[in-house]
Amino acid sequence: MQNKIGRPKTDKPKSNFVACRLTDEELLKLQQYCKTHNVSQTKAIRDGIFKIIQEG
Repeated sequence: MQNKIGRPKTDKPKSNFVACRLTDEELLKLQQYCKTHNVSQTKAIRDGIFKIIQEG
């Protein structure tokens, strides 16, 4: 039996794609945050979404 190659399957696949436009200032702030906190832009944005949902 051959082992499958590729990413492991997940219970909650991330199959949706969202794009947004940012100003130069917004992008710079996002990049600075990500560098300071050692996270990807995707993780920072997801964390931001969860934060506003919890506050809401």
